[in-house]
Amino acid sequence: MNPKIIASAFIFFLICTFSCAPKTEKAEVVIPEEIKQKISTTIGTEAPEIKIKNYYAVEVGDGPGEKEYLFNDEGNLIYSKIELETREVPEYIKTTVEEKFKDFTIDELEVIESDYGTFYELEIKKGEEELELTFDLDGNLLRSVED
Repeated sequence: MNPKIIASAFIFFLICTFSCAPKTEKAEVVIPEEIKQKISTTIGTEAPEIKIKNYYAVEVGDGPGEKEYLFNDEGNLIYSKIELETREVPEYIKTTVEEKFKDFTIDELEVIESDYGTFYELEIKKGEEELELTFDLDGNLLRSVED
């Protein structure tokens, strides 16, 4: 049977299962004070109302070609992500990595699609140091964080 049909059926099953399941009361979530302060500092508002949601991650496959889907608690797709071979990194992104992150090697490559657009996410390494980089499709570095 076609793997795409199997994956689609599995995802459909998960959506139906989670959307038809009886709602249960959520336990009260306590947000650490330091996290509340960071959020307040970031958005410039004291005592923001913080809503906690459930998310469901579905992984299909393993290694290059692996796909991951993230759904919210209403069954709506938040994003999809596919892992690619590192040799598939576009040259213009490879050049940026070589110039700005000398001695790092590209360890993983993923393409993320969401309502915000399509992005390349790379994991790069130098010894024990790991960074996660996010690029837009034009090759602009949007984010660099320690992994």
